[in-house]
Amino acid sequence: MPRNKQKKKAQQDTAKVDTKEEDKNKKKKEGKAFKEVIEDFDVIEGLFALYKKDDEGKVYLEINPEQFDEIYLCSITREAGDGYYFDSGAMMGRFPFIFKRVGQKVLFIHKNVYFRADKDAAIHRAVERGVPNSVMGFAKIESEPHPERGSVLVDPGGFFLQDIGMVGYIFSEFIKKPKYSFNKETSYFGLLKSFLENTEIQVVLNFTSSNPRPIPTVPDERSFQHVYHYSLSTLPETDFKSRIADDRVGHFLTMHQDYTSVLRDSPYNRYLNRWNLEKAEPKFKLSPPKQPIVFWLENTIPVEYREAVKEGVLLWNKAFESLGFKDALVVKQQPDDADWDPADVRYNTVRWIVRPGGGYAVGPSRTNPFTGQIYDADIRVSADIVRGVFQTYEGFARPVATGDSIAATLGIYGDFAQGFCDFQKEAVPQAAFGWNLISARGLAGNDVNAEQYIHDFLVYVIAHEVGHTLGLRHNFKASTIHPVVQLHNKALTMEQGITSSVMDYQPPNIAPEGQKQGQYYQTTLGPYDYWAIEYAYTPIPKDSKKSEAAILEEIASRVADPKVPYGTDEDAFFGPRGVDPTCTRWDLGADPIPYYRGRVSLAQELWSKIEPKFEKPGSRYQKFRDVFNQGISQYFIAVSNVAKYIGGHPMKQWQRWSFAMVCDLVSSPVGLVGVFVAILLFSPYYEITDFLLSVTGVIVFLMLERSLRLLLHYVLSRKMIQILVVIALTAIPVVGFIMMIQGESAHTALLLRVSLITVILHHLFLSYLTAGLSGAYIQSAQRGLKRRQPRR
Repeated sequence: MPRNKQKKKAQQDTAKVDTKEEDKNKKKKEGKAFKEVIEDFDVIEGLFALYKKDDEGKVYLEINPEQFDEIYLCSITREAGDGYYFDSGAMMGRFPFIFKRVGQKVLFIHKNVYFRADKDAAIHRAVERGVPNSVMGFAKIESEPHPERGSVLVDPGGFFLQDIGMVGYIFSEFIKKPKYSFNKETSYFGLLKSFLENTEIQVVLNFTSSNPRPIPTVPDERSFQHVYHYSLSTLPETDFKSRIADDRVGHFLTMHQDYTSVLRDSPYNRYLNRWNLEKAEPKFKLSPPKQPIVFWLENTIPVEYREAVKEGVLLWNKAFESLGFKDALVVKQQPDDADWDPADVRYNTVRWIVRPGGGYAVGPSRTNPFTGQIYDADIRVSADIVRGVFQTYEGFARPVATGDSIAATLGIYGDFAQGFCDFQKEAVPQAAFGWNLISARGLAGNDVNAEQYIHDFLVYVIAHEVGHTLGLRHNFKASTIHPVVQLHNKALTMEQGITSSVMDYQPPNIAPEGQKQGQYYQTTLGPYDYWAIEYAYTPIPKDSKKSEAAILEEIASRVADPKVPYGTDEDAFFGPRGVDPTCTRWDLGADPIPYYRGRVSLAQELWSKIEPKFEKPGSRYQKFRDVFNQGISQYFIAVSNVAKYIGGHPMKQWQRWSFAMVCDLVSSPVGLVGVFVAILLFSPYYEITDFLLSVTGVIVFLMLERSLRLLLHYVLSRKMIQILVVIALTAIPVVGFIMMIQGESAHTALLLRVSLITVILHHLFLSYLTAGLSGAYIQSAQRGLKRRQPRR
């Protein structure tokens, strides 16, 4: 064959091969036709259409062109846990997301909305570039575009079949042993639903371990399953207006940093979390809202407790009625044959869950990250919350990992977990202590009905958790509004509450033996609850002569009212941050020290009655031990909280350096004399800045002196108190003399000395107090219990 013909034929063959390769690549790139991919699949129409084929276990999700790069909300719920390490019904948070197409892949992206700037501001581009988004997963495009809609199909396993709860990480970093990891091969999709504004996706995730340890709630510890529920929804489109938060009143916050202007003191915008409540008839003084807050009681709640749960929810209507809202909260019962899921973001629920040995309740909520509008809330209550009051309660020896896993959850989800509350983990032992003392006095079944005791307990529990879902934070100073002697004045507490707020951690209100008994639990709102709801939900008419800022300032300025004290979680810490001894958990009364003295007396009373009241022929000592431990817990709480008086000082949520705050600081005669002496000693020798710093040092010392006087009165001998008082009263002129002779550097030395003295006294007296009380309860236990041979 001529060389030219051979060359021409070779070129033709190469062209054919190239054409076939291009066709093959093009077909591979475009994928199968849309109709061909979903042939014989069941379709679920809605916000995002879903296609499923049960016999093959396949699921596809359809994404329309206009849905790419559009912001939606993803809300995650752990619908079922393992019953030991992780509970059921837990809200895992919410985040804004987008679907972004990149070639033949679709990325599931957590959109960063926590740093912002106006789009017409030049710095907007810097914000977009400086703070990244997070990719949560990805999926391959499985079809050609739909011939009419232009939509594509993806396998959503890459989005949702993952360890979204970070269970493996929590086991690895916090629980340590055993370690479990996510197994995607044995995980799958569960129930799928889709509606006009939301799509609901359930996944069953499997976790395995090659070196397991026994788990009491799992049949085979080598693996366990969790069920998670994803709710994908559109952003709420309402005329909701965000409300600026004020730290004088306790609300949960939605925050972001706004870089539009650098002339502001802080880039943070802080919006309080609240529901969108508007009057249906604004011209009427009392009107129902356009859309009430509806709570559904899940059909898992025992019938005998549903009335108490309902009462706890509706308790808050009194606060809203004072603002002109009639029936702001509504309670409905979920039918036994309901076809909707409580994890659906369209339903707010109160759910009963099973977690053996875990008696607690939590009340989280979800908010729009742009505005702070609450759009979903689910309260879950452990079934053992009631069982633990009457029976042997395993909470005194809880699973080791429980606290760690909760702490990990809070750390992982950050702001998403700010509404987390688990105070009933301690409330159940407190309730058990109260009931056992009532039983020991012989009142149970006669003067005190068990059903009523539990009813009031549940009303208080639910009211507390509903308060969280309305946007309210804890208030651990609420217990200080009444003197201890007035705590059993029923007429007073029925009107104003045992405390100023149901958002406090209230122990059962037990009267000393022989005294008239008042309410055991708070079943009415307190003054603070009305005030906090007023700030968050007061309707502000568009034609109001006053601005919203002015109206809110008038409300918040009532902070000095002694009936609305406020202090929250960070104020109640036991570490150096917890400087306010009146802001504590599990106390009652304006003066915690005499209250805890009474509480210790109640524990001693319980111990003295253990044998005659709890001994049963042929029984073991387990009940004795449980009751004894309940008494010890009262000592531990007393020691921990009273110790805060060492170096502590009562604080107010007033504006810093307000006149009222300064007056409160130096309200004692010693304080006034001390400041007067400071002025006389220091003003001739220092410039104004040095003088103010010196006075600050004296006031710090006075704070220590005042706090010590309160504590020493109760725990030290009279002679020792006299010696310390002399030292305290002579310290001020001595310090002033030292400052005069040491010159300009004296104020620094003074502050260092005062700090050192504070630390030394703190550890000294904490050790003394702990040792003293420890010896007291051990001696009492030895007197109250006799050692016997175990019964056969």
